Amino acid sequence: MRISTKLTVVVATVFAVIGVAGLLTINQMRDITQRSIGSEAVNLAQAMSTLMAFEVTQHAGEARQRRYQELVDFFVTHEKRDIEIVAPDLTILADVTTNHIGTSIEAGERRQVIAQTLRDGQARMTREAATENEPEMRQVVVPVRDGARNIIAALVFEYTPLYNDMTALAAKAFRQLAILALAGAALALGCALYLARSVSAPLRQLTEAALQLGRGQRAQAAVRDASDEIGELATVFNSMSSALHLRERAMESTFNGIMIVDLGKPGFPLEYVNRAFERITGYTAAQVLGKPSDFLVRGDVDQPGLHEIRLAMREGREAHAVLRGYRRDGEPFWNEVSIAPVRSDDGPPSHYVAIISDITEARNDSDQLAHQAQFDILTGLANRSLMMDRLKQAIGSAQRHGERIVVAFIDLDDFKLINDNLGHEAGDQLLREVAQRLQASIRPRDTAARFGGDEFVLLLREGEQGALGEAQLTERIRAVLESVAAPLTLAGRDIQVHCSIGLAAFPQDGADAEILVKHADTAMYRAKELGRNGFQFFTEALQLRAQQQLELGASLHLALERDEFELHYQPQVSLRSGRVVGLEALLRWRHPDKGLLGPGHFISFAEESGLIIPIGEWVLRRACKQNKAWQDAGLPPLPVAVNISARQCAQQELEAVVRAALADSGLAPHYLELELTESISMADPEHSVPMMERMKAIGVELSIDDFGTGYSNMSYLKRFPIDRLKLDISFVREITTDPGSLAISDAIITMSHSLHLEVVAEGVETEGQLALLAQRQCDIVQGFYFSKPLAADALEALLRADYRLPGHLTGRAADAPALLVLDDDTHMLDLLDLVLSNEGYRVHAVSDPEQAFEILARHQVAVLLCDQRMPAISGVEFLSRVRRMYPEVLRIMLSACDDAESTRQAINMGAVYKFIEKPVEQATLVALVAEAYQLYHAGRGQQTA
Repeated sequence: MRISTKLTVVVATVFAVIGVAGLLTINQMRDITQRSIGSEAVNLAQAMSTLMAFEVTQHAGEARQRRYQELVDFFVTHEKRDIEIVAPDLTILADVTTNHIGTSIEAGERRQVIAQTLRDGQARMTREAATENEPEMRQVVVPVRDGARNIIAALVFEYTPLYNDMTALAAKAFRQLAILALAGAALALGCALYLARSVSAPLRQLTEAALQLGRGQRAQAAVRDASDEIGELATVFNSMSSALHLRERAMESTFNGIMIVDLGKPGFPLEYVNRAFERITGYTAAQVLGKPSDFLVRGDVDQPGLHEIRLAMREGREAHAVLRGYRRDGEPFWNEVSIAPVRSDDGPPSHYVAIISDITEARNDSDQLAHQAQFDILTGLANRSLMMDRLKQAIGSAQRHGERIVVAFIDLDDFKLINDNLGHEAGDQLLREVAQRLQASIRPRDTAARFGGDEFVLLLREGEQGALGEAQLTERIRAVLESVAAPLTLAGRDIQVHCSIGLAAFPQDGADAEILVKHADTAMYRAKELGRNGFQFFTEALQLRAQQQLELGASLHLALERDEFELHYQPQVSLRSGRVVGLEALLRWRHPDKGLLGPGHFISFAEESGLIIPIGEWVLRRACKQNKAWQDAGLPPLPVAVNISARQCAQQELEAVVRAALADSGLAPHYLELELTESISMADPEHSVPMMERMKAIGVELSIDDFGTGYSNMSYLKRFPIDRLKLDISFVREITTDPGSLAISDAIITMSHSLHLEVVAEGVETEGQLALLAQRQCDIVQGFYFSKPLAADALEALLRADYRLPGHLTGRAADAPALLVLDDDTHMLDLLDLVLSNEGYRVHAVSDPEQAFEILARHQVAVLLCDQRMPAISGVEFLSRVRRMYPEVLRIMLSACDDAESTRQAINMGAVYKFIEKPVEQATLVALVAEAYQLYHAGRGQQTA
């Protein structure tokens, strides 16, 4: 039965129930009314009876009878009712109809009722049957009592008119109820029609849409009224349909194959496959639906992965495996399968979904990848990992059989010179040729490996007794030297390369692989020290040299206690002004026996032993104290840079150490710069970024040292709260000879400026290096060209002499783009001229806008500083004209704090690059002008390109 029919039946039933209840209610009310009418008639008749008894008891005989008649006439006159007075002998004493007086009450029910009332005095109802002339009358019979309460007569009173009125009212009520029932039936029919239109039809459309969706087709239900429940249901259905269609399209669009299998049927048949499955396997969906889920493996069922998949499906869990499957044409392929159960709400999995990926190419490449993991890509020789593994195996075998093993560590002499002059391609060709020669010089049981760069290692195994004796080994190594030194042609040139070899033998020179390689490496360096193109055996003397290094490290423990450390300071020079703008503190050890030692002799041991922590703290304190002392002595305040080691960065106490060094010395935080190496910063950015932020919160400057040598991640670099990057010395050293170094340096400088970072170039030793860096807009340089690291007193003398770079090397030559300053305040104009001229800029300072326009016409101007408030023309108007005439000029406005409206106007007109609020802070002014020059040169470079 349809919902509309059901609802119609419900409405009709409700109206029927209401009608029946109304009928019953009216009927009951009629009975109650009839009883009420009878009671009212009894009360009225009794009142009449009482009055009559009072009146007639005063009379007797015929006088009493006349009085009865008089009273009946009186009551009839007022009530218009039939009234009778009946004597105890049932004769009529008085009546409306006088003919009846004296007659006896006719036999019947009425006579019995009157007689009964005369006997017991109870009021009773009776009816007088209708006659030809009179209708039926309804009467009430009450006794008439005298003063002694004796019944002397009966009064019969008619209440037919009142009864008729009530009957008419009841009939009217029945008619109204019938009309209401008919209206209810019509309403029920209307409801049925309305429900058929507004409920059944939309539900039927929803049903059809659901059936269409079940067949895998996209379905949308019409929404007639989105505000009712059916409209909401249709809207939800359409959203669900769109979501399901999106998921289906996503499954059909995915690159990986998807299968859905039914766990409730034997063999776990396929219920769904997507297009990627068809592409991977060659089967169409129609060909595979209903097939067992493992049909792709065919008879190749003895696969560990297949057993794992079947076990997981039985246990209802996820699984992953690689299976060998077969396409429709029989071609095998490697299939990476991931399965997951599709669980019901409250029961075991009903289906499984499987994702398949064709990894045939990757699998075919796995052997090659495994080869690459163990062999050097460039030369094809074993790599370090494979060599160490084979060396360990060889040591184990030698221990069991009492054999000798020799490790030869080989390094090519002057390889870098060949690589730099002939190019990296020629260098790679050389390495491949040397590898072939080394491989040809060893026996099948030996191993040749490339450790990296131009370093090779040979593992020589004895095999036969005496095969690695002193004489035989020497002969073989000489043959290796001769083989490597044989002439060859590279890049069209005949060259000859030599090598240095260090030898270490098992068991006398080491009992494990790492020690043997280390000792062979030590012997190789000794061979280089002795003139190269030779070989050296590891000896006790070399061990003694290593021991001396250890002893040096041991005395390092006492160096702090004996105050043997001191700091030298290397100036950092601005390429804009040529002046010293910073210092780097460099650690030196004045050893009591060995003299002044640089950090290369001891810093690695300090790192390994943990001594770098107290040493680094000492450096921080000493550098801050010395810098504050210079400032107190009247020297210009300069920031001092201190290197922070990896171990220091890892210490939680670093922040406290820095704060303590600043507090104890009284040095302002911005005059301390902490240098972090690139590798430290990038190794663990999640640690280094918060650490840097804590340092910046103190107020110190931060820089990244040795930039370009590590593995920088640009997304992390932009998060670092740093102030400058230090271009590594390896690039600076070759910047004038190696295009690659120049390109890398240029890229680092450009990138740094785009991130608003300064660039410091380390190790500048020649005028050519300095000039090239100045052309590339490098900001700061340091190196032996300007000054070597100096002791504190020597550096103080250099600063007092105000020693600078020559003007032609600073990038601020006479023909460099000028800086124009316009201000009608002559005192401010002189101040700006002085500050910017000291920074090395070619400054034109004028107070008249007309003079400024003249200078713009005659000279190449890079940056313009203009005051807002001038009598002849406002700064906004002047800069707006300059923008239209000379758009390449970077425009900076000097404005007071109450020039907000002018500032907004200038912004809207695009007339300014930056604002500087008066009074002008020198550091802010210098920084903004420098930034503007960088932007100017970058724009000119793009135009040139």
